[in-house]
Amino acid sequence: MENEVLITDISKDINIGSITISLVNECIQMINDLLNITFLFDGDISDLYSNFNDTEEIIYGDETYSGFTIIKEFGFKYDNENKKIYRVVLVQPEKEYELPNDILYAIDFAVENMDDEQALNCFSIFPLWEEGITYSEGNRVQYNDKLYKVLQNHISQNDWTPDTASSLFVEISDPNIEYPEFVQPTGSHDAYSQGSKITFEGIKYVSLIDNNVWSPISYPSGWEEVV
Repeated sequence: MENEVLITDISKDINIGSITISLVNECIQMINDLLNITFLFDGDISDLYSNFNDTEEIIYGDETYSGFTIIKEFGFKYDNENKKIYRVVLVQPEKEYELPNDILYAIDFAVENMDDEQALNCFSIFPLWEEGITYSEGNRVQYNDKLYKVLQNHISQNDWTPDTASSLFVEISDPNIEYPEFVQPTGSHDAYSQGSKITFEGIKYVSLIDNNVWSPISYPSGWEEVV
């Protein structure tokens, strides 16, 4: 229970939406970004909640309080005259900032036209892979802390994850890694070209041919071991 509130003055009424309340001790205060109101009211608590949440402005004298739409605390007491006294604490939620459309367009254009090396440098801006999404060739997504590029248009499903569906996704390798791990190509679109460098089973290789879709084991003459 809260401490008793001593009513020393029932000051002017103010409107909260469509409901009129009477302030106690002229008590409407801003304390640490919270709006505190103490008042008398004879109606239903649910009416108070809905009106505090729906109203856009609270006007008291020369002051106007706007955007206070969330009730943080609610309590009430009875004084010795059996009058209901309510305490309400409201907080002003942070406003979401929306970028202008031309800036959003410029950002989308820049992201779509990044090469893979640039994309890796801003890895976190790309969306996480999700099931049930329509992906288009060239889209890039995050999955298990790796970045992948979409190879074919498709609608994703739970057994076509980027790390297993090699016909749909290819991992974007860090260009700073000179000999990245071998990834089995699925066709000419992701085949290794002559001079490509890989690591296969702990050994470094360089491709001797273009359109190389074989591993060093399945086609040894297509690779040269780096000693």
